[in-house]
Amino acid sequence: MKNADTEDLKFVFSQPEQAIAGLHNREYDISIIEHCDDRDLAGLHTIDLPPDELVFISAPDCGLAESVNIEELLNFRLYARRDGCSSKRLLKNNLATRNKTIDDFKKVVISDDLRLTIETVMMGDSISFVSKSVVSPYAERGEVDIHYVEGFNHVRCRTIAMKLDRTNDVLLQSFVDCVNELFEGQAADCKAKCA
Repeated sequence: MKNADTEDLKFVFSQPEQAIAGLHNREYDISIIEHCDDRDLAGLHTIDLPPDELVFISAPDCGLAESVNIEELLNFRLYARRDGCSSKRLLKNNLATRNKTIDDFKKVVISDDLRLTIETVMMGDSISFVSKSVVSPYAERGEVDIHYVEGFNHVRCRTIAMKLDRTNDVLLQSFVDCVNELFEGQAADCKAKCA
């Protein structure tokens, strides 16, 4: 709203690799990248944002405790994002530390519609691994329960990236300022949390 007179503003959702490539080939002016491992951001100006916590969610009727073991979750249908998404990559990395794969779940449904995923989980017999900030309102209303798996990494990083020669662009800096305002009050050191 601070730049309401800007006419050509387009938001595109894509995989982290596509976002980085889009910056390098100047398809995108700026990207906010969610990632759970090191990315090759050479040649880009980066700004760390506070990390994002991911949690498992289930319907309250499932009766799962807040702290669960992975074997309990494998009995449910998992709603997951498509390959390449950082939430799915983080889940796969966590499962690998337990000698498990995503195929060990009762059933896996791929859905990029977050609203549909949450509504389906609320009906029961399904779980999902999603951003806590997105599902917190549902949890506060008692519509979903939040779960952590002991020993799992539940944190992914978020980074703003742009070409080095665009750092003085007034409009891009204004966008960065708006994003930073949204994250005020959250932890400031992404690298320490994601290490």
